[in-house]
Amino acid sequence: MEGPRVRGWALRALCPEGVPAAPLAAALSLMFCEAFANAACLTFLGFLVLDFGMTDKTEEVGFYVGFLSLAFFGVQFLGSFAIGFVSDKLGRKPVLLAGAAWSGVFALLFGFSFNY
Repeated sequence: MEGPRVRGWALRALCPEGVPAAPLAAALSLMFCEAFANAACLTFLGFLVLDFGMTDKTEEVGFYVGFLSLAFFGVQFLGSFAIGFVSDKLGRKPVLLAGAAWSGVFALLFGFSFNY
């Protein structure tokens, strides 16, 4: 069973002939949501450092934001190897769905945190 045919010049530019549009759209939306979540965290990390009292000097906020960013993206980089191994064993679809669900859960937990 084949997916829906691609219509429109924009989708034809993204989807080569024979590539179903629905799975590609799902993958692109997951990538957009993950990038949006990463960028959203970076916008308020400075306020988070000040509100949690890590420093009172605004000159030092960037130093602590750098460490927080390093921790976030460093763990994301190191975790990608484990996720790749699990994806090889279980398949891409369950791992992508579980990763999207956990990303949403931890984004909510991070948003409601009271201390650092």
